[in-house]
Amino acid sequence: MSELSIGIWDGILQDCRSNQCDIFVDTILRAMSDERGGSVPFEVRATDGERYWVKQIENPQSARSPITEQVIAGCGRLIGAPVRDIRLIGVPEELDGEKLSSGVVLRQGIAHASLNLEYSSFDKTWGLENRGLDDNRRRHAAYFTFFDWSWGADPQWLHDTTDDIKLYSHDHGHFLPGSPDWTVESLLGNYEVAHSLGTSPEGLD
Repeated sequence: MSELSIGIWDGILQDCRSNQCDIFVDTILRAMSDERGGSVPFEVRATDGERYWVKQIENPQSARSPITEQVIAGCGRLIGAPVRDIRLIGVPEELDGEKLSSGVVLRQGIAHASLNLEYSSFDKTWGLENRGLDDNRRRHAAYFTFFDWSWGADPQWLHDTTDDIKLYSHDHGHFLPGSPDWTVESLLGNYEVAHSLGTSPEGLD
């Protein structure tokens, strides 16, 4: 990517902010403790009837964490990487100030929401023995590209136990160079630097 092409993007999103979302938090189901993750997500049932894991802007890990989550998962979807569906979700006024068991205090506004995977196992290892199952040979291959392109860190996966251990990437708060508190300088300083996953590509499609 040339300096000229970077310049084309400079400031292009300045006026593209949105304060609109079409789903809202309806019920708080459970809160994850900070021992499980610094961003302290919480599970909700939304007004569309689905369950999501939510990270709000006033986030103990970093104010950028929910932004990174939206950007990275959105980029993953562009290339067919195995990421969960995401939404913007509203925390309504009546929940503003409510304190969860994790210590998180809810704030009215727009937050990041990742669709819950009901029957899943969580892992920080690839599970290479599962690469040949379902479409994982292709899904794993897409993850290699996704990880390098978006400067992955602290990789974590969910495996769908009802669908032949299909793999999904999730929790992308440490993606992008300099995260969780990345800056314009940390991004521009690394855009030509390779960032390979560093694990076996054996059996990829």
